[in-house]
Amino acid sequence: MDVCVAEDDPLVREVLAAALEAASYEVTVGANAEEALAAVEASEGSPPSVWVVDIELGYQRADGFALAEEVFRRWPRAGVVYVTAFPHVFNRRLLGPRERACAKPCDIGQLAALVGELVDASGR
Repeated sequence: MDVCVAEDDPLVREVLAAALEAASYEVTVGANAEEALAAVEASEGSPPSVWVVDIELGYQRADGFALAEEVFRRWPRAGVVYVTAFPHVFNRRLLGPRERACAKPCDIGQLAALVGELVDASGR
């Protein structure tokens, strides 16, 4: 599996997954953080190289940043692309080398390029 999309809005989730599939990525999705983690754990393949995470997505009463922390804890080589309609949340946050950000509405070409950078960097 290449990418996991964790997005609570069904239309946005569908569009992001379809765009990444059209870019030749194998994609799994979750309507929330818990569902996305469960889908990855239930899959028989390798974990995703990249997670596309909505920042306003709840994870144990936290946000997409908390989900990313869990992803990095479980899969240290994974990358995360944060998507948000509220880019001001990055005002005081420095992104690490395995993190990227994309403002909603996402430019599909930009999103695919960001995912591609992180997939390539994962060494898979």
